[in-house]
Order: sequence, then C-alpha cells, then structure tokens
Amino acid sequence: MTQFGLYEQRQLFYKMERLFNAAVVEKGMHITTGKLNEMVSNLFYEMDEFFKITALAAKKNVTKRNENYNRIKTRLMSSDTGKEWLALANSGERLAFSLKDLINAINNRMEAVKKVKSSLNSEQLSFMEEVHSLTGELEELRSSMYELILKSTSMVKWVEVDLRSPQNTTAIYAQPASAANELRDRFFNMKKGVVVTSATLTVKQKFDYIVNELGLNKNNTAIVQIPSPFQYNQQVQLLIPDDLPDIKSVSTEDYVTSITEHIISIAEASRGRMLVLFTAQEMLKKTYELIKESGFLSEYAIIAQGITSGSRSRLTRNFKRYEKAILLGTSSFWEGIDIPGEDLSCLVIVRLPFSPPDDPLTEAKAELIKLSGGNPFSEYSLPEAILRFKQGFGRLIRTEQDRGVIVIFDKRITTANYGRDFLQSIPPIPIKTGNIDKLVERILSWL
Repeated sequence: MTQFGLYEQRQLFYKMERLFNAAVVEKGMHITTGKLNEMVSNLFYEMDEFFKITALAAKKNVTKRNENYNRIKTRLMSSDTGKEWLALANSGERLAFSLKDLINAINNRMEAVKKVKSSLNSEQLSFMEEVHSLTGELEELRSSMYELILKSTSMVKWVEVDLRSPQNTTAIYAQPASAANELRDRFFNMKKGVVVTSATLTVKQKFDYIVNELGLNKNNTAIVQIPSPFQYNQQVQLLIPDDLPDIKSVSTEDYVTSITEHIISIAEASRGRMLVLFTAQEMLKKTYELIKESGFLSEYAIIAQGITSGSRSRLTRNFKRYEKAILLGTSSFWEGIDIPGEDLSCLVIVRLPFSPPDDPLTEAKAELIKLSGGNPFSEYSLPEAILRFKQGFGRLIRTEQDRGVIVIFDKRITTANYGRDFLQSIPPIPIKTGNIDKLVERILSWL
C-alpha cells in the first residue's frame, strides 16, 4: 500500500488520477478523487489499528513469558473468546472491508480507462499493468486477512511480535499442523517418481520419521542410505564440558555467564574460527554483550546474527575475512551455511535444539499426535530436534580435508535417556568429557 500512497504524496494514486482525467472525458464517477483519497487514508488507519490490536492481544495472551525475552509468539485459536481477540476479529473485518472498497474503486477507474485503451501510449499501458498488479496484491492481502482472522480453518495460526518495536515487527503466520496428506495427494501421487535426498533424513539411522512426515508409504518407497565420503572418526572430536550448570537449576543470567566464560576459553584455544549455535536470540544477545564487556577477546571479530548488520550470507562472508573470528548464530545458521577448510575449526552447540513446548506449531502437532493415541515427545519433539542437531553438526566438516572439534554445552546429551538418540544419529566419533581446562588442552593438541 505504501507504493500507492495518498494523492498528495504523488505516487501511484496521483499518477492513476492523472491518467484517468486525461483519458476519460465522460467520467461519471460517483467516487471523486477526494473521496478516494479519504478511502486510502482510512485504510492506512485501519491497518495501523489492526497491528496495534494484534500486538496487544499477543502480549495479553502470553502469561508465562520470561520477562527478559522481548520477542513473543502466541497462537491464534478459533476458540478464543477474550475481549482482545474479539477486538482483533472486528478490526480484521473492518480492514478487509476497507480493502474491498478500495479495490472496487480502483478497478472502476481502470475499467473506465480501458474503454479508451486504443488511444493510450505505451507508457500509459505499462502503468495500467502496474495498477492491475497492485490490485492483485491487495486482493491477495484481503483474502489472507479473511483466512487468518475471520475464517475458522484447520491451519495453525500464530502471532509473532518484538515488544521493543511492535509497530514494525508484528506478523501473523499460518501453516498446516501436518502437510503429509497434502504432499501425498497433491504431489507424490501425481508423479511417476520423486527423489528426496538430504544428509539429514534419518533419526537413529532410520527413515521412519521423515517417511511419515512426508506422507509416504514405506511399502512403495525405495530407501537407500549412502555412506559418507568423510572419515568422521579421524576428522572430528566431540567434547562435552561437565562443569557447566544445568540451565534449569540456575537463572538465565548465571547460565549465560558460565557459557560465556567457556566460549572465551575455547575461542582462545581454537584461535577463533568458531561458530556458536544458539536456540534463542535473547541468549545469543546476552552472550554477545558479555563477551564484548569482558574485553578478553578484543582482538577477535565477534559477528552476531541479529546484532551485526547484514544477511546470513553477508555475515558468513565477513566471518571468513578475519583471521580470528567468532560467529554467533541461531535459527537459519543451523543449516545452509558452508564454511569449508580452516575458516571453521570449532563448532559450539549451546543447547539441544528442541522447540519450546508452547511453540504454536509444536503445540498443534502434539495435539494431533495425542488424538491418535501417540506420544508427542518421542514421535515429534525428539526426532525434530535430532534432525536439527544433525544439521548443526554438518556445519563443521564440509570437505575430506576438514578437521575440527564440536563442543556441546547441553548436559542432556549424556545425562538424559534420550541423549544417546542424538549420538546414535551422527557418525561414530571420539567423545571426551571433562572440565573446561582439560577440554581446552584437548583442543590445543587436536588443532
């Protein structure tokens, strides 16, 4: 909508009115330019109000939010009856009607211009296409608004907002809790053959989880596991500190202080060249701040996702540029980044990548599994975390010549019953546990 603008802003709206007035002699329009301008202004107002109400409703709905965390995520439920959600539905309805009125008014203008289309020059015809494209986007927006707010569907819907700047960060998402049936009926069953390939399709060396998630029939699916060309047992060592506190037994601040001290010690031993993977942006931010405040790594380039400006690829390029660099990442950095050779010699995994149980999509999937009599943890949460863990693991060894160390701060990898499931899902590699001093000696001797 910003590209359409108000009349006085001299954007698409202004240009459209100039074309309309120049091309149409018999105007006969009930909606004048002033009235249309008022409709645009009202739409902007309704959009602002809608996202303000959305942010407020999300904030009200999160009762267990850690006060240190500013980014919240809350599920939209068709059964919600609170006044905040009622206000959201009413606001969404007003916005949808405002969009419809504006779309109709613009289309009426363009229909009138089409009657004299033969007299238009190429520039005017091109502009008509631009306006047509805009109305298509507005119609899509109106349809999405209807699906997200006003229609009861089986889709999982949720709101994400950063409370530090809600007017710029509020977003609404929708996704099916399971895409298995859709994939089976609308994709796999319509193809003669499909090849699905990845380095992270197995859990404990089995394909059962991914086969179910994709809606495949194991009986007519050919499964092949190709051995890796890498000699992991000779290229990687897995180190697990035993002197870190359990995150559940201490405050977030104390835990961040402890892992920061370990990161500093490991960075000095590995001379940087280190990627640290987090599962939460807020913990990443606090760790970054403590590292900078300590002054111990002043000669290192500290690059942090969400803090250092730039896209994922730009942050990765900057990391490679420096001889001594530490890259702190979350979410997208667990997969899809390629840093071969000596640029990356040490990978630190702060926590096993379980999705929070109150994550809207995780919550919805758990409900589906419970309805069928299953166990949400073993059937979804654990295998999903293992696949994510394998993606993170895969950041370190990218060529047959690479070698390095992986340090896992999460004690659950050895203390929890399910910890062995993570270890059984990666290639067999030497595993060492001990206090940070012993592990630093190991890093120095290995690298």
